[in-house]
Amino acid sequence: YDGEVAYMDAQIGRLLEGLEKLGLMRDALVVAAGDHGEGLMEHGERQHGIFLYEYAVHVPVFVRWKGHLPEGRRAGGLCALSDLAPTILDLLGLKPGPCDGRSLRPMLEGGTMAPEAVYLETYHGFFSYGWAPLRGLVDGGWKYIEAPRPELYRYRESEEANLMESERARSEAMKRALAKFPAADTQERAQMERLLKDPSNAENLKQLLSLGYLSGGGQRPDAAGLLDPKDGLGLENELLQAQEEMYTDPEKAAARLLAVLKRNPQNVPALSVLGGIYLRGGTLDRARACFAEQVRLKPQMDSGHLNLGTVLKRQGDAAGAEREYRAALAVNPGMAEGVASLSQLLITQRRLDEAQKVLDAGLKEGAESADLYFELGVLQASKKEFDGARFSFTKSLALDPTRHQAAANLGRIAFQAGRVDEAIACYQRALRTAPNNPEYLATLGSLYLNGKDDPAAALGWFRRALAADPYGPGAENLREIIAGLEASADRRAPPR
Repeated sequence: YDGEVAYMDAQIGRLLEGLEKLGLMRDALVVAAGDHGEGLMEHGERQHGIFLYEYAVHVPVFVRWKGHLPEGRRAGGLCALSDLAPTILDLLGLKPGPCDGRSLRPMLEGGTMAPEAVYLETYHGFFSYGWAPLRGLVDGGWKYIEAPRPELYRYRESEEANLMESERARSEAMKRALAKFPAADTQERAQMERLLKDPSNAENLKQLLSLGYLSGGGQRPDAAGLLDPKDGLGLENELLQAQEEMYTDPEKAAARLLAVLKRNPQNVPALSVLGGIYLRGGTLDRARACFAEQVRLKPQMDSGHLNLGTVLKRQGDAAGAEREYRAALAVNPGMAEGVASLSQLLITQRRLDEAQKVLDAGLKEGAESADLYFELGVLQASKKEFDGARFSFTKSLALDPTRHQAAANLGRIAFQAGRVDEAIACYQRALRTAPNNPEYLATLGSLYLNGKDDPAAALGWFRRALAADPYGPGAENLREIIAGLEASADRRAPPR
């Protein structure tokens, strides 16, 4: 953390030195502000965002305007970051539009200003874990924090002793004053209303609404029973520990996450990580339950829909998978994983025109991944658009050199065009990632036998293919080919 602070200080120094060299510092108004502090384990918080204590919200503001503002003085009045924009505009002789803050110009010029209450809020715990959001007010030497267990402190004196009980009348007065400030989700609800009424969103919204999302779904910050962040901080540490264990010891991680969810059922990250553990372990019913609850709580999260769709697909529910993939894309039209997953499902069902629309829309939104271009190549090849397919498979390989299926498909296209050497090179590239793939090995045998007329090399590839899968569906045919080539080699061998 000290290193990060030093680095930022050095970069600000570079900026100011550059302005000085260009001769711009003489008239420059320079304002530097902190956005938040760090907990560094005060009140048990390692970073920031969970609480509204002073270590997080008391930040510096430096203002320098040589020849216009007094230098070397410290203004002690209470102000907020929302005051910065109107202050800067006022200093430059510009009129600010409607905003929450006020100009601090009188204070900066050495005068005084009437004190005003400062509003605080953090919804990080709510949005991340489903905990109760925190709202607060600093006014007249007091600081009030609204929570399931509210807090009251003497401002800048101490945040260790909660004075709620001994200052009940003051607490109630500050609670009433805080109620005049709109909560964060008030604006979010208004934005959602505008979203629902915007005709340009009709297609995307139709998908989400058809699933029951957006109309009453999701978490509410004013719901009863939300966990007080003071009680949830230990759960965050348990979640972080489970994320470290999820690949090395998935059973231990799952047990840890179940304990978190027992105390905090609305913890969406815990549901997501636990669902991922179950999905990788093949416990699909449990994975489905986790992801279904995740999308119920957070319908605006594209990854939840994607993961639920993947589970449904593996369970044979193609219609359900399609609905969830479409929901993911309704939330995030540029989600490459969603585009690839939905197009693959449609291609499998031979709904090629629909798949083409999905891929085109995703590319238009800037989606890009090896899987997306692979599915585009499959679609183009199925429509005998081989030049386009060749480009798409090549692009897939460029984005992910280990995508051996793309290399193999390039080999097929090359063989169909009569470019045997190119086909061989493509399959050999595929084998660098999948060295024991019996299909690739057998195909190389066929290419050497029929395309290069080299039975000796072909025999070696066929033998490797049989060794890779001696009891597979093609094993008997390989044995017959190998036996025939060996007999032919014996006939060609010179007598001893």
